[in-house]
Amino acid sequence: MSQPIRRLQMILAVVAIGMIGVGMHLPVAHAADPGACADYADRAVAQARENIRRNCGYAGPRWGTDWNGHYNWCLGVADGWRISENAARDRLLNTCF
Repeated sequence: MSQPIRRLQMILAVVAIGMIGVGMHLPVAHAADPGACADYADRAVAQARENIRRNCGYAGPRWGTDWNGHYNWCLGVADGWRISENAARDRLLNTCF
Protein backbone atom coordinates (compact mmCIF):
# COMPACT_ATOMS: atom_id res chain seq x y z
CA MET A 1 0.00 0.00 0.00
CA SER A 2 1.36 3.38 -0.93
CA GLN A 3 2.32 5.90 1.73
CA PRO A 4 -0.21 8.58 0.59
CA ILE A 5 -3.08 6.10 0.79
CA ARG A 6 -2.02 4.87 4.23
CA ARG A 7 -1.73 8.48 5.42
CA LEU A 8 -5.20 9.29 4.08
CA GLN A 9 -6.61 6.28 5.91
CA MET A 10 -5.07 7.42 9.16
CA ILE A 11 -6.38 10.98 8.70
CA LEU A 12 -9.88 9.66 8.02
CA ALA A 13 -9.70 7.48 11.12
CA VAL A 14 -8.68 10.43 13.30
CA VAL A 15 -11.47 12.60 11.88
CA ALA A 16 -14.00 9.81 12.45
CA ILE A 17 -12.89 9.35 16.05
CA GLY A 18 -13.30 13.06 16.62
CA MET A 19 -16.82 12.90 15.20
CA ILE A 20 -17.64 10.08 17.60
CA GLY A 21 -16.45 12.19 20.51
CA VAL A 22 -18.72 15.03 19.48
CA GLY A 23 -21.61 12.63 18.99
CA MET A 24 -21.22 11.16 22.45
CA HIS A 25 -22.31 14.52 23.86
CA LEU A 26 -25.54 14.71 21.89
CA PRO A 27 -28.74 14.13 23.84
CA VAL A 28 -30.22 10.65 23.65
CA ALA A 29 -33.87 10.45 22.74
CA HIS A 30 -34.39 6.98 24.21
CA ALA A 31 -32.52 3.97 25.54
CA ALA A 32 -31.23 1.57 22.93
CA ASP A 33 -32.57 -1.95 22.62
CA PRO A 34 -30.25 -4.38 24.49
CA GLY A 35 -30.67 -7.00 21.75
CA ALA A 36 -29.71 -4.54 19.03
CA CYS A 37 -26.73 -3.46 21.13
CA ALA A 38 -25.60 -7.08 21.55
CA ASP A 39 -25.72 -7.47 17.77
CA TYR A 40 -23.87 -4.17 17.39
CA ALA A 41 -21.13 -5.28 19.79
CA ASP A 42 -20.76 -8.63 17.98
CA ARG A 43 -20.34 -6.86 14.66
CA ALA A 44 -18.04 -4.16 16.03
CA VAL A 45 -15.69 -6.77 17.52
CA ALA A 46 -15.73 -8.79 14.29
CA GLN A 47 -14.86 -5.66 12.32
CA ALA A 48 -12.08 -4.81 14.79
CA ARG A 49 -10.64 -8.30 14.42
CA GLU A 50 -10.77 -7.94 10.64
CA ASN A 51 -8.82 -4.69 10.99
CA ILE A 52 -6.16 -6.60 12.92
CA ARG A 53 -6.19 -9.58 10.55
CA ARG A 54 -5.67 -7.35 7.52
CA ASN A 55 -3.11 -5.20 9.36
CA CYS A 56 -5.03 -2.05 8.41
CA GLY A 57 -3.68 -0.08 11.34
CA TYR A 58 -6.91 1.60 12.44
CA ALA A 59 -6.92 2.43 16.14
CA GLY A 60 -9.02 4.05 18.83
CA PRO A 61 -12.30 3.17 20.53
CA ARG A 62 -14.03 2.38 17.25
CA TRP A 63 -11.51 -0.40 16.62
CA GLY A 64 -11.39 -1.92 20.10
CA THR A 65 -12.02 -5.63 20.63
CA ASP A 66 -13.72 -5.12 24.01
CA TRP A 67 -17.27 -6.40 23.50
CA ASN A 68 -18.54 -4.78 26.70
CA GLY A 69 -17.14 -1.42 25.67
CA HIS A 70 -19.04 -1.49 22.37
CA TYR A 71 -22.19 -2.80 24.05
CA ASN A 72 -22.21 -0.15 26.78
CA TRP A 73 -21.50 2.63 24.27
CA CYS A 74 -24.45 1.45 22.19
CA LEU A 75 -26.79 1.49 25.18
CA GLY A 76 -26.11 5.18 25.65
CA VAL A 77 -26.65 6.45 22.10
CA ALA A 78 -29.52 6.79 19.66
CA ASP A 79 -29.99 4.12 16.99
CA GLY A 80 -28.59 6.36 14.26
CA TRP A 81 -25.17 6.40 15.90
CA ARG A 82 -25.07 2.60 16.12
CA ILE A 83 -25.93 2.30 12.45
CA SER A 84 -23.46 4.99 11.37
CA GLU A 85 -20.61 3.41 13.35
CA ASN A 86 -21.08 0.02 11.69
CA ALA A 87 -21.21 1.71 8.30
CA ALA A 88 -18.08 3.78 9.02
CA ARG A 89 -16.11 0.68 9.99
CA ASP A 90 -17.33 -1.08 6.85
CA ARG A 91 -16.25 1.85 4.66
CA LEU A 92 -12.79 1.98 6.22
CA LEU A 93 -12.30 -1.78 5.99
CA ASN A 94 -13.29 -1.61 2.32
CA THR A 95 -10.39 0.79 1.70
CA CYS A 96 -7.86 -1.51 3.37
CA PHE A 97 -6.51 -4.25 1.17
